[in-house]
Amino acid sequence: MSIPPPGALSFSRLLLGRTRSTPGRPRTVGFASHSVVPEPAPTRPLFYSGEGHLLTIAPTGAGKGRSVIIPNLLTYPGPIFCIDPKGENAQVTARRRRDMGQQVVIFDPYRTVTEHTDALNPFDLFALPNAEIDSDSEMMTELITGGELTLGKDPFWDLTAGGLLTGLIGYAAEQEDPQKRNLGTALDLLHHDDVDYNLAVILDTFKFRTPLIRQEIAGYLSHEGDKCRPSVRSTAQAKVKTLCSAAARRCLQGSTFDVRAVLRGDPLTIFLVMPPEKLHSHRAILRLWLGVLLTTVMRRQHRTPHKTLFILDECAQLGTMPLLRQALTLLRGYGVQAWTFWQDLSQLKQLYPQDWPTIVNNSAVTQVFGMTNHLMAAECAAQLGVQPETLLRLPPGEQMLHRAGRCCTGRARASRPLAASTTCATAASPATTTPTGVSFRARGRRGRAPRA
Repeated sequence: MSIPPPGALSFSRLLLGRTRSTPGRPRTVGFASHSVVPEPAPTRPLFYSGEGHLLTIAPTGAGKGRSVIIPNLLTYPGPIFCIDPKGENAQVTARRRRDMGQQVVIFDPYRTVTEHTDALNPFDLFALPNAEIDSDSEMMTELITGGELTLGKDPFWDLTAGGLLTGLIGYAAEQEDPQKRNLGTALDLLHHDDVDYNLAVILDTFKFRTPLIRQEIAGYLSHEGDKCRPSVRSTAQAKVKTLCSAAARRCLQGSTFDVRAVLRGDPLTIFLVMPPEKLHSHRAILRLWLGVLLTTVMRRQHRTPHKTLFILDECAQLGTMPLLRQALTLLRGYGVQAWTFWQDLSQLKQLYPQDWPTIVNNSAVTQVFGMTNHLMAAECAAQLGVQPETLLRLPPGEQMLHRAGRCCTGRARASRPLAASTTCATAASPATTTPTGVSFRARGRRGRAPRA
């Protein structure tokens, strides 16, 4: 597949696929496994130009990268922040993004793609408008710990350890020396040979500007020294263990780009690369990166020329993330779109048992393909308003789209703000094929195409 020169194919809209009318069943083209089609029928792109979020459900190996993520990285002119577990998206599209005038940043602590990783200091948040050291330190602690209980059902140890981390992060953020304003300063204090003595000296000598930070450190020291404090320290150290390696520190020490570029909406593409085997164990790093970026865009005070697109592949690996849940309901007002990718609907239900319907309802487009069994299909079918067999019968390389209460299972006139229009047809009409090898058919009322 040849890539057009920069500017020849760049859209402020998101590319969902291409429609192609054929006499019989569709043949996949583009990034599908069968990419060569003799005498292909004319195609036209199918876009989403609205401001809502998007949600894709497809199992491993279904082709999310080649079918959805890569085509949009090759064409979308606005800023993109992409979770890239294998580094493939960066390898395929980084040069293209640069040719489009984008600054490309690759966070790659384990050198999956590049020998020299870029870095993002989470403490850059404290220099942004409306920053507050106490509340931002608490948020950073939440991003690191994930709010998970490590010692059974008793929340005391986790809450107290979180308070200690908040105090250490806030203390580091108040340092006069910019070289010490980073997460490494907090981690070094937590792992010092005599933590309690050091913190006592800090309380006596350091002039805190934020009362809560001092209170958190004093609160830790007020506990019993022989039994309580060692357990609190151990709990806190366990929560930050994955951040202490040399690789993690390299990408969190000092930023290699101006985080205010995110605030301004500058042409910027960021790839968050994490090897698949470390997605779960080291997800605290991913959560920190993503949390800082989400918080930065929520500090915007003006709309940006292009929407900022968050491509969140393997979203379940982030764990439960309240900031993401909030972002999916609020980010539209900040010129941001989130495109989340899940292997099945049960991942979403498990991580957000109370809020998963809200996340689905706030997704203006739901895209489903690659269903492999009845259980997976039944969960998705219930949300799409179709029979599970409809999803199971989709040939490889075909997808189903759900937009504004209308489910796409056949060829149809695309609804607004889907920018391309196709011929009106019923569910029995011939299917159409996307440019990425994922075809769709849209069904409306009998004899009528879905309306905008």
